[in-house]
Amino acid sequence: MQSRMTLRTIIGVLAGLCLACTLVGALAVMLRPRTFSSRVEAIGYVLRQRGITYQEIYIDHTWPDTVNTISYGANLVVIVGDQGKIGGRIDCKTMNDGCRIALPKLGVDWTAIPDLTIPHDMPLLTWLEARWVAVQAGKLPWE
Repeated sequence: MQSRMTLRTIIGVLAGLCLACTLVGALAVMLRPRTFSSRVEAIGYVLRQRGITYQEIYIDHTWPDTVNTISYGANLVVIVGDQGKIGGRIDCKTMNDGCRIALPKLGVDWTAIPDLTIPHDMPLLTWLEARWVAVQAGKLPWE
């Protein structure tokens, strides 16, 4: 009788530890700060925060901007449904960070956008993120 109670206690503790590890992993994925791998994605994030709905964002890196290889600058075109093409500008201190956008017709005057991040190469985290996206899309985690 005593050995059964001990076995049940050990199984309960192991199940609790497995559940705790699963919850910690899920929290790590859900609470991780948002990352951006492209400027278009970062610009779209800022526009959505300001309640601006858009169809497309284009970045036009033309000749005068390509002369300076330390900083980054380009023309910006945002297509907004009722207003059509809206022109603006993106300027960055370096190639991947310190970027600001200006879209005067949309009321966006030199607003900072999130810095770009280098994609991670952690297979477990990538797999967990994909499962989380599937669940958010209303699918089963293994789809």
